[in-house]
Amino acid sequence: KILEAGKAIERKLPVKGSKISEVDICAEKNLSAFVRKGEAGELSVDYRIPDEAKAPLAKGDCVGEAHLFRDGIEIARTRLICMQSVDRLSWWEALREGARNWN
Repeated sequence: KILEAGKAIERKLPVKGSKISEVDICAEKNLSAFVRKGEAGELSVDYRIPDEAKAPLAKGDCVGEAHLFRDGIEIARTRLICMQSVDRLSWWEALREGARNWN
């Protein structure tokens, strides 16, 4: 298995307009490839994730994709999903956050 479903990947997704600054993301389904004995293929994963997301986000929301390549040819892909819900800041929290970052 290259990516295991439900297990957080090393990259996190920055979130704007929330109490938390970033959220863990994981593969929706396992991403794997079979390699025959004695066959050497170069495997690589390309994550297609936005630079940031805007709150609110629900657990399980699709936020990107992971593409698996062997020798430069795409052989599999899966969606990347949020591992937790992310609430949007209330009006008062956003005002307080804006005042704190004023400069």
